[in-house]
Amino acid sequence: MKSFHVLLTAAILGSLSAVEVPAQVPTSLAVATDEEQQQIKRIETALASKVSFDVKDLPLDELLQKVSQQCGIPILLRKSLAIAGIDSARPVTISLRDISLRAFLRNLLGELNLTFVVKDEVIAITTTDDSWAYPVTRIYPVKDLIQTRPTPSAKVEYDFGPLIELIISTVTITQESGASPVDGFDNALCIIITTRDEEHEQVERLLTTLRKSKARQQLAPPPEPIRSGK
Repeated sequence: MKSFHVLLTAAILGSLSAVEVPAQVPTSLAVATDEEQQQIKRIETALASKVSFDVKDLPLDELLQKVSQQCGIPILLRKSLAIAGIDSARPVTISLRDISLRAFLRNLLGELNLTFVVKDEVIAITTTDDSWAYPVTRIYPVKDLIQTRPTPSAKVEYDFGPLIELIISTVTITQESGASPVDGFDNALCIIITTRDEEHEQVERLLTTLRKSKARQQLAPPPEPIRSGK
């Protein structure tokens, strides 16, 4: 399976190398087949949809069943909850209106030291520790955020170092193998990150903030020159 994803990553990066990515559109692409991409898109659309729930002392599994029915996305409780001694029927009270399903689940599950992962066409509810067993590899076009470095030749070289260091210092990204979970790919001017969905959300927010900051600086008038007195 690992070799399949390595080949798939190379194929996607090859196609991206000829694509000009607009600076104002922060995007990432999961390493997946076309069919898997469609399934991921369907779940991502559901996670971005607005929901409202106001419940008191409702068992967790019943609430999640209501959420699943309303949003049309299967939600599965993983066995890791029982192993960790977490009762899926524990009563929960929550009142949130007009927020994304993603934010609702983060708020609901965070209070219980739980989280969710997107796996095999479902949203799987699991423990935080177990969620690290389901990393996702995503590709981020970052041509507009990386610096060029001078070289003796006329060839342009890009320096991914500062951006990668910023991501690693800002977002908690771990990998049991000890290898770097963030790598730059010169040919496509992309970075490749392998981590949980939760950390990918933080990376997306970070890159979006960097792009907004860069856009504001470009729009801002130049500073007034400092004139020395005579």
